[in-house]
Amino acid sequence: MLIKFLKSVKGKNFMDEISVLRRRMKKAGVTLKSVAYLAEESEQTVCRILNKELNEKIHAAANKLVKEANEELTKELFESEYAAI
Repeated sequence: MLIKFLKSVKGKNFMDEISVLRRRMKKAGVTLKSVAYLAEESEQTVCRILNKELNEKIHAAANKLVKEANEELTKELFESEYAAI
């Protein structure tokens, strides 16, 4: 559910995405306790899994931004180096 939601709100600020998700879950009456009960797991396990998914999404987004910045800087450096010749 979390990954599907995050994919559906591409391009928005990450904290805005989390706020929207929390509001939707609260409105639907979804709690950590209810998810743990339905999954027959502890609340701690559910929390750990959700945090892991969230961290993976954050790292993927950060990696993408770093790669884009690196490509842009490399291109600028390449262009300025050959412009000086």
